Amino acid sequence: MKEKLFMSVYESLKHKHEPLKDARDLTETICAQLMRHHIQDAVLDRKTIINVATKVLQRYDTLAGMHYQAHFKQ
Repeated sequence: MKEKLFMSVYESLKHKHEPLKDARDLTETICAQLMRHHIQDAVLDRKTIINVATKVLQRYDTLAGMHYQAHFKQ
């Protein structure tokens, strides 16, 4: 799961100067938030992952957040 998340975050950050580093750092942030806020569920559904990732990306870079949301929201 983490690898797929990383790749989706990376795709949303290709316009940045250091997309690999940014994607690695943001993926860690997203995973930490998912674990902290959703640990009681024991299962993370796709919608929850997308919502948390979108919020983190939008706080970091509005364009990245919009790109992620457009490609992964259903």
